[in-house]
Amino acid sequence: NKEWQGFAAMMAAAYAKDLLREIPPSKVEAEKPISEILSSMMSMASDHHSAKIERWLSPPDYSTNANLARERRHPGTRTWLLNSPAFQEWKLGSRQHLWLHGLAGCGKTILSTTILDHLLQTDTHTTLAFFFDFNDARKQKLEDLLRSLAVQLYHTGNEAAGRLDSLFISHDDGRRQPDTKALSACVNAMIQNAGTVFIIIDALDECTTREELLQWLKHVASRKAQLIVTGRPEVEFQSAIPQSFNKRNCIQLDKNVVNGDIRSYVEETLEQKPDFVDKKLSPDILEEIRNKIGSGADGMFRWAACQLEGLARCLSPAAIEIALMCLPHDLNETYCRMLENIPSEYKNSAIHLLQFLVHTKRPLTLPEAVEVIAPTTYKDVDRTPSVPRRRTRRTAAVEVSDRILRRDDRREPSDDESAPGPPDTPTPSAPTARLGSRRSQRIALRLRSSGRESGQGQGRQYCTQQCLLRLKTGGYLDLDCPNAVLHKATAGGKGCPNGRIRHPISYQKWFEHLRKQLVYSLDDGIVPLGMGGARGQRHVYMAFMSWGGHCVDKVQLGNDGMMQLEAKTRTSLTTLHRRGVIHKDIRAANILYDPRTDNVLLIDFERAVLLDKPRHPLAPLVPNKRKSRSGASQDTKVTELAGDRERSEQGRRNDLAMLEAVFGSAHSHYV
Repeated sequence: NKEWQGFAAMMAAAYAKDLLREIPPSKVEAEKPISEILSSMMSMASDHHSAKIERWLSPPDYSTNANLARERRHPGTRTWLLNSPAFQEWKLGSRQHLWLHGLAGCGKTILSTTILDHLLQTDTHTTLAFFFDFNDARKQKLEDLLRSLAVQLYHTGNEAAGRLDSLFISHDDGRRQPDTKALSACVNAMIQNAGTVFIIIDALDECTTREELLQWLKHVASRKAQLIVTGRPEVEFQSAIPQSFNKRNCIQLDKNVVNGDIRSYVEETLEQKPDFVDKKLSPDILEEIRNKIGSGADGMFRWAACQLEGLARCLSPAAIEIALMCLPHDLNETYCRMLENIPSEYKNSAIHLLQFLVHTKRPLTLPEAVEVIAPTTYKDVDRTPSVPRRRTRRTAAVEVSDRILRRDDRREPSDDESAPGPPDTPTPSAPTARLGSRRSQRIALRLRSSGRESGQGQGRQYCTQQCLLRLKTGGYLDLDCPNAVLHKATAGGKGCPNGRIRHPISYQKWFEHLRKQLVYSLDDGIVPLGMGGARGQRHVYMAFMSWGGHCVDKVQLGNDGMMQLEAKTRTSLTTLHRRGVIHKDIRAANILYDPRTDNVLLIDFERAVLLDKPRHPLAPLVPNKRKSRSGASQDTKVTELAGDRERSEQGRRNDLAMLEAVFGSAHSHYV
C-alpha cells in the first residue's frame, strides 16, 4: 500500500539510527572493506579456474630435472658461461637465440639450470624452461613441451592467459584435449602477448619427435621470444638449427673451460669424500688423480664422475695406483667396464633387462622391469597327485580311484614331478641341466661354449591362442595374454588408436627369426627322413603351444558350472579313448580350463599308453616266404587280443573313475 510507504521508511530509519548507536566505531573500522572481500572472492575463483586449466593440460613438471641438476652441480662451476660475450649479447638482445652443443656427459643439463637460476633472479622478463628427458615418458615429445610452456605462460596473466582460456572454452570447457597444432598456435600467440620472453630448452637430442620440434623452433625463431637450447650435435640439428638461429649463434662448448670446472669438482671430491680422506692418500697419488681425471676428462663431466666412483671403491692406495694406470679412454669404454664388473649372479638378469631397454619405445616401469627379469617356473604349482576330499558317503567309483592313485603313486615318477630336473617336454620353466639327461647336458655345454649362462635364456609363459592368431593376421595384442606386458613394452605404442597396441613385429619377421633358430638344432644326430631307407628313421618334432588355461581346482564356476566342465572333460577323455589312448594320470593339475574360449585341455601324457600297438617298421618283402598256418599260433593271437581288450576296458574305467574323483572333490566345495 503506497500510503504506508512513508511510514515504513521513517520506521526503518529510526531502527537503523538506534542500531548504529549500539555498534562501537572501532568494530566498524576493523571490518574489511567490501572491495577487499570481492577481491578475495575473485582470487579464489581465479585459482579454481587455474587448477582446472592445469588438470586439463596436465603438463610435465620441469622443476624435477632442474632440482636434480642443482644437487649435482658443484658450487662455483658453470659461471664462465654467464660471463661470456655470447651470453651477454643474448641477454641484451643483440643475439636472439643460442644453440649450445656438446658431446654426451659434458654437463649441458647443469649448464641449462645455471642459466635458468640466473634469469629467475630478475623480474623484468618472463622466463620459461623445459627439459627433454629419456627417463621420463612425459618429457619426450613436442606436445609435452607445448603443454608445459602454455601453463607457465598462463600464470603470467594478462592477455596471454586469455589466449589459453579461449582454447579451453573452444574445447568444450576442457572436455576435449587439444591437438599439437592447436597447442602450438596458442603458445605462439601467448608468447606474442607476454612481453619479453626467455625460453630455455635442454636436451633436444632426447626428444622423440625431432622433425616436429625443429619445425616449431623454426617458427618460434621468427618471433620476438629469445631461445637458448642445448643438445648433442646430431646430424638433423646441425643441418636445421643454423638455418633458424644463424650459424654464429651455434656455439660448441669449450672443452678447456669445462675441464677447469671438472678439475675443481675433482679437488673438492678428494678433499671431502670419506672414501678418499680415510685412505690418507699421499700427495703424489692425489696429484696423479687430479692430472689424469681432472685434466684428462676431455670436457666430459660424466666420465670424470664415473672414474672417481670407481677409485672410491678401491680398497687401498696401491689399488688406486693400478686403476689409474688403466683408465678407460671414453664413456663407451667406461660403460663396457661397468657391464663387465656386474657380479656374475646378476649379470644374466642385467643383460636381459638392458636388451629390453634398448628395444622398447618407452621407459619400462618398475613392475615391467621386474616382469622382464623374473623367471616363470612351476614353483608355486603343486605337481603332486592331489588326494580327493572324502564325500560323506563313499561310492564304489571313489574307492576304485583311491586304489588307482595309490597304485600309480608307487610307479616310476613323472619326468616333471619328482625327478631331479625338468622334463624334456616343453614347459614354461627355465632350461637347466639335469643329471642323466644327455640332451640337457648338450644344451648346457653349447650355451657355455657360446658364452651364455644358463639363466640368460629364461623361460616365459605360453602366449594365448588369440595372441598368436593376431600375430599371424597383424591384429592388436590380446591383453589377456600372460606376456602382454612384455609385448606392449617392446611395441612402445606402435599403431595404437584408442590405446590398442599391435604386435611389435610382423608375422613374416617372426617366422624369419624362427627359421634362423631352427637352423641351429638343439639335438645332435638328426638326419633327413629319406636317409633311413625302407624302415624309416627316428626324428624329433616341435609343436608350438599356447597357454592352456587354469587348473580345474583353481576354477570358481559354481556347482552348475563345474558339472558342465565335468561333462566337457568327460567328452575329451572319451575322444582320447576312441583314439586308442589311455591317460592314466587324470587329476586336477592335468586338466586345464580356459574361460575365454570355454575349452578343456588334458595335459601331461607321460604315463599314457597306446591301445593299438605301433606298426612294425617296414621290411624288405620276401615273395616266396610261406605263411604260418599252425593252429597254435592262431590260438595265441586270439588269447592276446582278448587280453588286450580287457586291459583296454580296465584302462578306460580307471580313467573315468579318476575323473569322477577329481570333480567329486570339486563339487564338494559347493555342497
